[in-house]
Amino acid sequence: MTPWHADQHYWPLSNDNSITAWIPLQDVPLEMGPLAFCRGSQRIHANRHLAISDESEVRIGQSLQDYPVDVSPYKLGDVSFHRGWTFHRAGPNQTQDMRGVMTVIMMEDGIRVAQPQRQAQENDWKSFMPGIAIGEVAASPLNPVIYRKDA
Repeated sequence: MTPWHADQHYWPLSNDNSITAWIPLQDVPLEMGPLAFCRGSQRIHANRHLAISDESEVRIGQSLQDYPVDVSPYKLGDVSFHRGWTFHRAGPNQTQDMRGVMTVIMMEDGIRVAQPQRQAQENDWKSFMPGIAIGEVAASPLNPVIYRKDA
């Protein structure tokens, strides 16, 4: 299980023009705990400061009562996209098989590294944007630009 959280919490970026692609590497039936997200929750500002934890599961979960939860099984080849501030989770895997999923984070071309606001952002900056200084474009060998609209 992955508790309720928002991915943007972890990214030290100059704006929030980012999305995550959730890509199952196999069929993910309901009993395997597929991605669940609350439609419209990217507009909620409460609890954005919470890291993935038991606390985030409870506090964010309580704040989402007015938002419809979207949870459905995924087939191999399906992809789900959600904005960086969309609250989401994965339910418990009730099978004996590992849930194979990959995520790809995409951000606006030209987005810059911002001053980290929390340790989690410091960690992601150092891990995924090595050598990129605050204020520079967030592009590195681990975080390459894959599309430019001018190109």
